[in-house]
Amino acid sequence: MNSAPHLDGNLQPRDQHRQQRSCRCGKSTALIGIDILTDEELRKEMKADFDKRTEGFVYKSPINEMIKEPVGLPDEMRHFGPLLELKESIIKTAEDDQLKPGLNE
Repeated sequence: MNSAPHLDGNLQPRDQHRQQRSCRCGKSTALIGIDILTDEELRKEMKADFDKRTEGFVYKSPINEMIKEPVGLPDEMRHFGPLLELKESIIKTAEDDQLKPGLNE
């Protein structure tokens, strides 16, 4: 039995149940968001809990330090020069590495 919706828009019972659960989940998430936005005391409690849970934690980015900005960022938004300069510097670094003795052995 195919669980995908039919072309005429009718859903299988299993898919209807999934859709209903998804809608309930979205509604509850939205209601939690409203509570957070409108209840200052709740925000203070959440912040205190977060600070307690993350005390002493130091974040280490999984992104290499060489990467300063996203590759797809438009040139007018870049702080470290245009994308073409970035590509040229990476190519030059790769070429320099190939010229150093012992790297290709």
